[in-house]
Amino acid sequence: AEEPLHPSAEQLKAFRALKESLVQAPALGLPNFNKPFNLYVHESKGVASGALTQLFGGSPRPIAYLSGQLDPVAQGHPGCLRNVAAAALIVEKAQEIVLGHSLTVHTPHAMASLLNSQQHKHLTNQ
Repeated sequence: AEEPLHPSAEQLKAFRALKESLVQAPALGLPNFNKPFNLYVHESKGVASGALTQLFGGSPRPIAYLSGQLDPVAQGHPGCLRNVAAAALIVEKAQEIVLGHSLTVHTPHAMASLLNSQQHKHLTNQ
C-alpha cells in the first residue's frame, strides 16, 4: 500500500505557486491559425498525455495540455502500439483547438516506420 504524502509547509507553498502559475495568461498562449501546430505525445501506464504548442519568438509556447485514458484493448498492446493509440487519442482531442490546420505530431517512437512496417498491416499512416 502507498503511504500518504506529508508535504512540508514550504513544499505546499511551492506547489500552490506552481498551480497558480500554470493557469496565468503567460503559461498558455492563444492559437494562431497562421502558424503550424506541434503536438508532443507520450503514453505511460495506459494514460496518454500531450502538449500542443506553436512557435512564439523562436521558442515553443504551450497552447493546451491534453490527456486521456487509453481503452482497455489499447492498454493491452505493446508499448509501441500503445503510443500509436495515445497519439490518435490526443490528436482527436487537439482537433477541437487546431480545427484542421497544420499539425505535426512528435512521439518517443518512430511512428512512420512502425505504421509502414509489414508486421502491422492492420494499421495505416493515413
